[in-house]
Amino acid sequence: KLLKILNHELTKKQLEELREKWNVTEIVELSEENARKFGQVTKDSYRQVIEDIDKEIKQISPDFMFIQGQMGVIHNLIVLNPSVVPLFAMTERKSVEKMIDGKVIKTNEFEHQCFMKY
Repeated sequence: KLLKILNHELTKKQLEELREKWNVTEIVELSEENARKFGQVTKDSYRQVIEDIDKEIKQISPDFMFIQGQMGVIHNLIVLNPSVVPLFAMTERKSVEKMIDGKVIKTNEFEHQCFMKY
């Protein structure tokens, strides 16, 4: 079982890798409330966010957690849950420039490479 702790949907390529390489058969998401808190950590909410998400991790009891976001929160959640394998997504950033109406518009596209352990 994998707990997804980030504010993005998984791509088809990511889902395939989780099934094939990591043997993930179930993906669980954070509660809506904790997902919202995780996406908006402030200095005032920092400790409470860690405490609330840690409680949820312990209730779900996942084998893996795919966790990306505010580094201090991530670090603390990994340390508090040593029996859960923490994963992050390695991506390749591809910068694309287009000329539109005389302006150069630069966008970044992120392509999933693989999952890695922290």
